[in-house]
Amino acid sequence: MAMVDRREPHEAWYARVRDHVPTVWVEEPETITGFLQKPFTLYKVVCLGSGADGASSTVKRRYSEFEKLHALLRARYGGLGMLLPSLPPKRPLSNAKAVVLQRLRALTIFCERIVANPYLRYDASWIDFLTPGVSFLDGSAAQTPHA
Repeated sequence: MAMVDRREPHEAWYARVRDHVPTVWVEEPETITGFLQKPFTLYKVVCLGSGADGASSTVKRRYSEFEKLHALLRARYGGLGMLLPSLPPKRPLSNAKAVVLQRLRALTIFCERIVANPYLRYDASWIDFLTPGVSFLDGSAAQTPHA
């Protein structure tokens, strides 16, 4: 009986996706205040060439959604020994413009490191994170990888 090389499909997939790295950045922080609501900041995430067809995506996310994405990826891949990008601290020491710019850069680095890894950039949670209308806060984000 001949041995089936189960690595070939994975190797073919990896060869196809390893060099297609989208461009991603975080910009335009917007602080939202409302009546009887604690202020929060939305960050615009832009990903060029994120889809299989080369499509782009732009979404606005709260810091807590970045945290949820990080937690989902950590739960899924942390036990496998995969190093995951870290997030900047949740509470900056001040709201100075320099601190906001520093956080934007740190969130951009977080996203860049996700798209640099083919396993993470094709993960269902990352894809949902880039999909407008999908919230990580209400539990509608993918909990399992896309098939």
